Amino acid sequence: KPGSICPNRIREEIKMTRDGATIALDWEFPDSIAAAGATTTNNIRDYIKGTSTYGPITESIVLILHGVNTDTSYGYMRSIMNSCTKNGWIAVGMNARGYGQIPMTTPRFANAAYTNDLRNVVQILCSRQASSSKLFLIGFSMGANTLVKYLGESGMERETHGHGVPSNVAGAISFCNPMAIDNSKLTFPW
Repeated sequence: KPGSICPNRIREEIKMTRDGATIALDWEFPDSIAAAGATTTNNIRDYIKGTSTYGPITESIVLILHGVNTDTSYGYMRSIMNSCTKNGWIAVGMNARGYGQIPMTTPRFANAAYTNDLRNVVQILCSRQASSSKLFLIGFSMGANTLVKYLGESGMERETHGHGVPSNVAGAISFCNPMAIDNSKLTFPW
């Protein structure tokens, strides 16, 4: 049974600086954040940007990437986001370009090989977090492939001079990663 949409949910649209594409982040917050006073939409918007009287984000964030032909409104995404918030973490579902009812603003559509949007979102989230906060990454299907490719491209080193994984990133999980995307290598019957 899919999880319900969290009452403490807000959407943030982000324009990618490299090519002007738009992606959307659906933020879900544990009740503890709402109880701490970030109850209005404007207060929550300030909080997720690490601004205002709240300072940087101190809770752990779990960034979740959806699979192909789905978005953060699908049951499996709602369920994992719901589980995260019930455990006191902030869940952020990343809607890739062209997904989640976000209009296409560039000719490039989301695909498993393009990691720059994920790289930008990880950098944005880490810049909003306190240095002691953790960021965990989860990918499903196409999102899993993008996640693993991003980690492979970034290498095992921590971020220096714009390369590597930011120090806030504490772990990653890849679910149902398609290992043979190139169909020219598949033979029938498989």
